[in-house]
Amino acid sequence: MRLTHLLAVVLICLSVTAAPAQRRKDGVPKQYKRIHQEVLRLIVNGKAEDAVKQLDAVLKQYPEDAESYYMLTLAYASLNRVDDAVKAMKQATKHGLPHERLIAGPRDLMKPVHQTETFKIIQQGQVNRLVHGPMLGQVTDTSASFWMRTNGESLVSVLVAPKKDTPKDATHRSPAVRVSKKDDYTTV
Repeated sequence: MRLTHLLAVVLICLSVTAAPAQRRKDGVPKQYKRIHQEVLRLIVNGKAEDAVKQLDAVLKQYPEDAESYYMLTLAYASLNRVDDAVKAMKQATKHGLPHERLIAGPRDLMKPVHQTETFKIIQQGQVNRLVHGPMLGQVTDTSASFWMRTNGESLVSVLVAPKKDTPKDATHRSPAVRVSKKDDYTTV
């Protein structure tokens, strides 16, 4: 009996995940969280013009959506429309997109934007910034691993304390590790 219920649940889950995204009349997925996944897929698959059309439709409905402007930045950059990409990037940051997304986002797509004076100005003062993480993993009763990504080459270490105002002698600092381009500026 239990096996039958388990199989029924698995089949239902498979049929739900295999269902295509429901769409509005303008072709944009109905679920907000799916919009940017699909748009990024279009960009990566060489259909950036289609992505721009979808994003234009989304931005009519959500004119202050930072994530849509970020995706528009990627789409324009992949089309080598760098001036349009920079305008979209400015809108993305104006509406709250963290600068770290511009740094760590798909570097191959962002490369034309990273070479602009506007991006270099945004980057000023962003030296040795943590852009992803830290993420905690492999936790035991005596150890833990921390994954992180920085915006460039730097030395990083982790300071662990049981609470905010812990005296220095009760904390633990990991040895410093060099983060480099060959590891995509990541370390564990």
